[in-house]
Amino acid sequence: MAALTWPTEAWAPQALEWIEQGVEIDGEIAEALESFAANKLHSQTMRHKAFAFAARWRRKQALRS
Repeated sequence: MAALTWPTEAWAPQALEWIEQGVEIDGEIAEALESFAANKLHSQTMRHKAFAFAARWRRKQALRS
């Protein structure tokens, strides 16, 4: 969470890599990913990756309901 909400992009690539490697996403992390993706101060590549992780998590949650 801290890496995704850090005020600079320094930790964001590491956070996204951890998620890519299998760190489990929960609702709080999904919201942080969506917030990160909406912030145009971050690079487009990282925003798209964050959005994709959050969207994938949301789809899984919808299927479980």
